[in-house]
Amino acid sequence: MAFDKPETKDEFESLPMAISAEKPARRAWLRPAIFLTMALLVLAVLTNTLASGWSMREPQTGPDPPASCGTSAATAKARGCKYDIMMAAWLPPACYYQERSKEFLLEEQDQWYRDANLTTPMTLDELRLGDYGTAFTRSKFHLRHCIYMWIILLDGLKDKRLVDSDSLSAEHVRHCANLLVDPHGKGGLGGLGAYSRIDISILECGSPW
Repeated sequence: MAFDKPETKDEFESLPMAISAEKPARRAWLRPAIFLTMALLVLAVLTNTLASGWSMREPQTGPDPPASCGTSAATAKARGCKYDIMMAAWLPPACYYQERSKEFLLEEQDQWYRDANLTTPMTLDELRLGDYGTAFTRSKFHLRHCIYMWIILLDGLKDKRLVDSDSLSAEHVRHCANLLVDPHGKGGLGGLGAYSRIDISILECGSPW
């Protein structure tokens, strides 16, 4: 994924994602508090794991990773890989968390588009094909992607399951932490854009333990 041009857009190619939805004034404090608490909690867990010797980029233990999905959607499909909309990526079945993905997608109905102006809708069925090239959605998807990625990572640690290579990326984890703590970029690190651009990627599995 790839990102961060808050003045115009929020790109998703080989990293995480974003939010911007209005809430009643009396609850304006709630969302940042939730995001901050979640970010600090996950960072504490990951810091403890790293202190125990876990390499996020190149895990040294655990089962052998499954075969590669190749370099194209057609090859990935032919090799039995699965397309995960929440990761915008083709994944080997061993690191595809289907039920988690379904949970998150319940709130994504009718929020995908073919254009950056968000005027030409795409259906979830079209997205599930995983060969659409580029899609666009509201900036909130970026934050939901980050939360999804962290939950997958924690599930993998808890259940000793393989996890996709983006979720195992230290850079990706830090990006999401910065975005969740400061979604509007007030600290100068960049924030949410007017929309999220989602380009398909192909990932591998790795061991988080």
